[in-house]
Amino acid sequence: MKTSVIVLIFLLSLVNTYRYSKIIKKEVEKADPSLAMWFIFTLAVALNAASLLIQRPINLEAVFYGLADVIMCASVSIVIVVRAKGKVAFSSFERGCLLVSYAIALFWFLTMNSFWTSVIAQTILIVGYFPTIQKIRNAGRNTEPFSIWICSLVNGSLSLYPAIESGNLLSVGYSVRAIILVSVLLMLMYKYEQRSKRMV
Repeated sequence: MKTSVIVLIFLLSLVNTYRYSKIIKKEVEKADPSLAMWFIFTLAVALNAASLLIQRPINLEAVFYGLADVIMCASVSIVIVVRAKGKVAFSSFERGCLLVSYAIALFWFLTMNSFWTSVIAQTILIVGYFPTIQKIRNAGRNTEPFSIWICSLVNGSLSLYPAIESGNLLSVGYSVRAIILVSVLLMLMYKYEQRSKRMV
């Protein structure tokens, strides 16, 4: 049962990655994702995957789930850069978030501690949401597709089962963090979506 849930999560992540990439390329007016967020996410999930690989014993199920996150974040980042034809610019706020994230990541390279690496990855992921929140507020409208983030919420919720089943507190924390932050982002998206409709 646990293995089936992990495979389902992995497949859903791949489908979500494909759909998000397609929306970014084809439906520019519907999606204007923050490259800074996806750069930060890529850094964080790569660190998380690294922390899982150096843990002993290795939790292959958690590694499998972490790999899906790496594929999604890296792929979305590449698609955004390609859509912009390599001409990307970051606001001062986004540069600040990137700087904070890389400074936090530096700690991992100095310690190589699996527990703290996981905690650091979680911290970076929290910081990663700020550029998108700021972008939505500055634009005065929702800049993200609901279906993608709802799927991410489903994935985070599904991942709780294997995390609890394996008794891995770090994996449980990873899932809970995803559920909370994606829910907050969805509420913000809904708020600005409704505001845009009232202004029409």
